[in-house]
Amino acid sequence: MLLRISPQNRAHIICLCAALLLLITWAYLTVLPQKQHPVIAEDDGANQIVHTLDGPLPAPHPRYFCLSPLSTHLDARFAKPTWPTAPERQASLIRLLHSFVGTMQDVGITTWIAHGSLLAWHWNARIFPWEWDLDVHVNLRGLQELVSCCNGSVYKYGIEGKYMLDVNAFVWERDGMVDPANRIDARWIDLATGLYVDITAVEEADDAEGEGLLVAKDGHRYRKRDVLPLGAARFEGVEVLVPRNVTVVLGNEYGREALVRSVFRGFRFHEDLREWEAIISDMTSS
Repeated sequence: MLLRISPQNRAHIICLCAALLLLITWAYLTVLPQKQHPVIAEDDGANQIVHTLDGPLPAPHPRYFCLSPLSTHLDARFAKPTWPTAPERQASLIRLLHSFVGTMQDVGITTWIAHGSLLAWHWNARIFPWEWDLDVHVNLRGLQELVSCCNGSVYKYGIEGKYMLDVNAFVWERDGMVDPANRIDARWIDLATGLYVDITAVEEADDAEGEGLLVAKDGHRYRKRDVLPLGAARFEGVEVLVPRNVTVVLGNEYGREALVRSVFRGFRFHEDLREWEAIISDMTSS
């Protein structure tokens, strides 16, 4: 049976559909927050610069940093097809640290060690022997400066070392719950191994009591007075910055036990030598 629609009714239906389309468009633009969208563009085929365009937020986003199938702590683009030995990994991480700290000093960006790297510094100012990456914080303004000056740049360090600063294309989305696959803001990557420094930015906020906080996209929150002013320290022979109250920062993140537990991941801390020594079995350390 063929349904006949009069010209008058057809006009009403068209108007109704148009109104519905306008309503959907209005709801989309109203409900979704407006953000500055980055567009990655190549500069002379070498440096990547983030430009911004106005537009609604599309989320969630795909993971920006691709990881190697060998390890979640290796960048898939530069990792070798075989695992690095423990001594190779340790030596590479030390060079990674030195190159990162030196470069950040050269470009004038303030950064400080965080998370597992800060915990390792607390024990003996050495990288944990089981560690696969390094962690640092930078303030949000510092991250913005890195985007402008250094994103995609490759830096030489030492005789053969080459390292790249790679800023996540979705750094403008600061809510890690909305964008869980991109909670790391940038990485300093060893092009020879795929090992990297995780860089996360913190920005100022207030809690319910009005106390100043520093908040990262990955959900970590610090009282501003526990972090600032930063203090100078030495880590693997290079001068770094650490939070003002390291014990409180680490205790809040890992619990007090992490500051005194001397057996972990198959290693025991030797007080006299101030070193982590491998033990036969790590069954009691998990």
